[in-house]
Amino acid sequence: MSASRSQTLGGFPGCEGGLVSQPLPDKCQLRSHIDYNSQAMTSAKLAAMILGASLMFAADSAFGGGIDPAEFASDSQRDNYHAAIKRLRCMVCQNQTLGESDAPLAKDMRAKARKLARESKSEDDIVNFMTARYGDFVVYRPPVDSRTLPLWIAPFALALLALCCLPLVLRRRAVAASPDETATSEKLLNEQ
Repeated sequence: MSASRSQTLGGFPGCEGGLVSQPLPDKCQLRSHIDYNSQAMTSAKLAAMILGASLMFAADSAFGGGIDPAEFASDSQRDNYHAAIKRLRCMVCQNQTLGESDAPLAKDMRAKARKLARESKSEDDIVNFMTARYGDFVVYRPPVDSRTLPLWIAPFALALLALCCLPLVLRRRAVAASPDETATSEKLLNEQ
């Protein structure tokens, strides 16, 4: 590879008639054009960038995590609003409460909850409205009724089934060991 070879189609050899026809610079020429002191990021610049990013995240968390502040006529309206958005799940994130999420749907749901709270609706009224609109999934703790009973019982039933099967599995493992294996393992244990 010589410095006089032309650059063609991104520098791939064998591609004739490329868009750029300039000689490729030698490695020594490239090094001479780079001023390491002016282009290198100093530790002070890096520390300032890290500090700035940390302050932005801290400010975002301290002031509500990006959730728009709401003004209410009374403390009870504000309390009902905040209690309701803590009980409701974001339908997009599904792992965050409505108050923690920054998704567009969560913002719309918070706006509706804020409107209901300003109309002096109670926390339960707000949650019932959202449940009627989005279903039981919107509530972090769905009610125990005939539709949700399998969801409440399934974890306990699976744990009970596992406990019932555990002795059977352990018994099979004990029977599966042949007398020769048992004798060999006892002999090794007695030697120590």
